[in-house]
Amino acid sequence: MIRWDLGLSLGPEGVGTAVRVETAHLIGVFPTAARAVSAASGAAPGGAPEHIILVYPQSMSSDELGEQLGECAIAGVKAPVATRDTEVLAAMAGRRALLIDSDAGLLASSAGPVVDFSPEVLADWFAEDPFGHSVYLTGEPASRDSYVVAARDFPPTLVERPALAALALTLMPVELSTKRRRWWSLR
Repeated sequence: MIRWDLGLSLGPEGVGTAVRVETAHLIGVFPTAARAVSAASGAAPGGAPEHIILVYPQSMSSDELGEQLGECAIAGVKAPVATRDTEVLAAMAGRRALLIDSDAGLLASSAGPVVDFSPEVLADWFAEDPFGHSVYLTGEPASRDSYVVAARDFPPTLVERPALAALALTLMPVELSTKRRRWWSLR
């Protein structure tokens, strides 16, 4: 049987989904985890996935994450590796990630807090280490335009939720520990 991996990325617009057989392939965004898992299973070679990675917004509360993990369990996804969206982006870039979530109107830092978005806060965070940050933008197309304009001095890279799931699949966990987390290394 051919091995495959499943990546899920939670967001306000739904569950972004990707599968990896040899390389990661984007599947789409679905309103529920059950539909996302069903679509991924249909695109995969068969059997259960070997690895499952769940990417969630840094702004998501632990209660909301628990609800989403419960929905994933009901959909047949058991014990996924869960990591924040900003951790995935920081691992990919090799430096801090600043993520603008246009759906929620928030700005998150892989090295710190989640705050309401403002161009001034983005400028302050970026000024702390201009060469040590990468700026990203996620959200529905209808809500993104005003944020692209507001962040024009620090042009953000657009990241869709399915792309975050696919990116997470290319960066696999190397150590899982409750005391110390070192989640990602390049494959």
